[in-house]
Amino acid sequence: MVLRLRQLQVVHRHGDRTPLLNIFRGSVNARAEKEEALMWGRQLPEAEELAQLRDKFSIQFGGEAQSSFQQRPFGYLTSRGFQQMKLRGDRLRGFCKKEVFNLAELTSNEVQIFSNAYTRTQLSVQSLLSGLLEDQPQMRPHVSVLPPETDIINTYAAFPEIMEMKKDLERDNAEFAAREHEMAPCKQELMRLLPAINSGQVPFTWMTAADYFVCRRSHNVPFIPGTKVHGEATERHLGFRFHQFYSHRTILKLVAGRLMHNVLCEMQKALWDHSESKKLVIYSGHDVSLLSVLRTMDAEIANDIGWWPEYSSALALELLEDENGKFFVRTRLNGEILAIGEAAEGQCSPDRFRDMVLDHIGSRAE
Repeated sequence: MVLRLRQLQVVHRHGDRTPLLNIFRGSVNARAEKEEALMWGRQLPEAEELAQLRDKFSIQFGGEAQSSFQQRPFGYLTSRGFQQMKLRGDRLRGFCKKEVFNLAELTSNEVQIFSNAYTRTQLSVQSLLSGLLEDQPQMRPHVSVLPPETDIINTYAAFPEIMEMKKDLERDNAEFAAREHEMAPCKQELMRLLPAINSGQVPFTWMTAADYFVCRRSHNVPFIPGTKVHGEATERHLGFRFHQFYSHRTILKLVAGRLMHNVLCEMQKALWDHSESKKLVIYSGHDVSLLSVLRTMDAEIANDIGWWPEYSSALALELLEDENGKFFVRTRLNGEILAIGEAAEGQCSPDRFRDMVLDHIGSRAE
């Protein structure tokens, strides 16, 4: 059976980045805080390189320009992240060529690129596009950044109740509460050892703690004495927490519902051969964005608490058509076939895929 790729939608995580905050903020050692900022600043891409990207793939805001939520150099895409995303684009270009999905034939109306207000997600998708469209200099799609109230990738501003639901789950779920109790000694030690938290400059969160370990390990930066021993447990616990969060139907619906409804809508328009249908749609997000999306389609890998999407990870949702006009949906993660639901080979009918997703996020009217 010959299958032709008719539409490609991609949900990806941003590339390697600097830590979200200066872990020495508020430290009694002011020099350490300054050196930390300088050290991470050296990991950022050259300004000229970024200017070329921004010129070619411009950002189009759906309202007033939004804050990037970041304070340079923290929370920014690194030079390594820049290259990771370019490589991801190169690989997607090779995949499209293999599938005879001719990028040169795409019109601007058939391409849609989404990002949120974070600079790192915008630069990540711009870098990806530089690789994907390397052979198509005439193609210069803009990157759409929606305002917080209508954002489909990062929905926390639109649904502040998500945070309250997480707190309730943490308190009321027996397994969750027991696990938090077990991790209390680790938390207390990290609160004591991490200067930014110990000084009261920033509150403790498991995300902040895991971020400290991931970024330092990624760049071979020395750990603060006494902290390294808690790294593995911290990262594993963060995975457990999000597994619990996304097992909650309402939380999953609020986090991933808008994005997945857009995925299903674009898929349906392609099936109908609608005049406004897109052939290429890309969503630039975060690790937790990708985790939530994978949960909506019962991806086998999402049930593994120990698994976490690496930098630049990309989920490809392929709409395929056979020689008889019958359509299929196939899923890949980082180029490898991804088992979803009952589809061990990552392939099912569009109706089955839609029903599987809607079973988790409900209809738009719900």
